[in-house]
Amino acid sequence: MSAADRGQARRAEQHADRLDGIFYGLVFIWGGFVLAAELAGFNANFPCWTTGWGVFFGGVGVLALLGTLVRLLVPKYRVRVGVGLVFGCIMLGIGLGERAVWIWPVLLGIVGLTVLRGAILQRR
Repeated sequence: MSAADRGQARRAEQHADRLDGIFYGLVFIWGGFVLAAELAGFNANFPCWTTGWGVFFGGVGVLALLGTLVRLLVPKYRVRVGVGLVFGCIMLGIGLGERAVWIWPVLLGIVGLTVLRGAILQRR
């Protein structure tokens, strides 16, 4: 790997770290919002809000999937896209609980496609 390639990889890592920092900050804000809403009794107005944990994990899943979408659309952030996609689907599945039995087969398909993509596009 040349020095230019290492520099480019380092810059990509720094951009990824910035995006990860934004994600973690939003997760904490979301957690605080969900906790405050549950303590205020806001969940009593919404019968679909079963537990604060379900809403929290569902929101984290949505945030992770949005972060993955940003990684896909912006070339300088395009690292670890598969990990974010799988993590987002898992969190969304946990958050939706029994209402999302369809997410596990979709997740297995995504993992399989990611593995195939890595095997086919593997650099020599």
